[in-house]
Amino acid sequence: MDPNTWVDTLYTYGPYAALALFTLYVAPTQTKTFLDCKADDRTKLAICGGIAALSWLIVVALIWFLLVSWPPKKVFVGDLGVHPAGSRFLAVSDDLYLGSKSHGTSGGDSDFQRLTWNYVIVLDQSAKSNAVFRFTYFYGAGELDYRDIKITRADLQQGRLDFEPGPTRGELRPTVAAQPTAASLLAARAHRTDLLRFGLPVAFADEPNLSALLAALDAADPAIRAQARARLADLPDETLRQLLSEPGLSALVRAQIERALQER
Repeated sequence: MDPNTWVDTLYTYGPYAALALFTLYVAPTQTKTFLDCKADDRTKLAICGGIAALSWLIVVALIWFLLVSWPPKKVFVGDLGVHPAGSRFLAVSDDLYLGSKSHGTSGGDSDFQRLTWNYVIVLDQSAKSNAVFRFTYFYGAGELDYRDIKITRADLQQGRLDFEPGPTRGELRPTVAAQPTAASLLAARAHRTDLLRFGLPVAFADEPNLSALLAALDAADPAIRAQARARLADLPDETLRQLLSEPGLSALVRAQIERALQER
């Protein structure tokens, strides 16, 4: 057996195994030992009683732990709808994954020119209550043919969240969720670009370095621009207006900042 698989299995199912062990064997055995103790041996009776009580307390603690804190990660799956092959999605947040597959298996070439997209979000129990997961929808070849989408943790807690193309070009709107199916599972993880790999200052990854931010918004790679817009969304309105006042902004950079302001 692969050691990594063994460790993952133990980590996932270990608490359940411990609960079963204490509930079905340890606690009943210690209780029986306590009941079999002679009443005239008070020291032994106290020890047996303490061990039995401790065993049942462990059972209660394990049940509470599993109800409150387990599993340590939750997986949320949703559909992004059917889109032309020229459209694409880019995951910006670390714990959000995207995949696509050909829509349809027959009916001519037109079926294979459309793709069904899905997303998967892996939510850690330690994630903040206001955690936001971002991705970008590129619906055309133009530099401004994009829409930045965010899913909040509050959205996920309300149930399955699906999307579909709207009547307006580039619109992506939530839909009434269908029941999860095997077809909704992730097919592949989309390419995700790390800003630091493209020579941006380390400060940009930790603190909002405005010069690096403007450079990223003007990058040729749309993946870098999408990452930069995710940082842009975290800045206050005053900072965005300050960026708009910077001299020498390109039309592309100005348009992205103005759209970020309009979409708030």
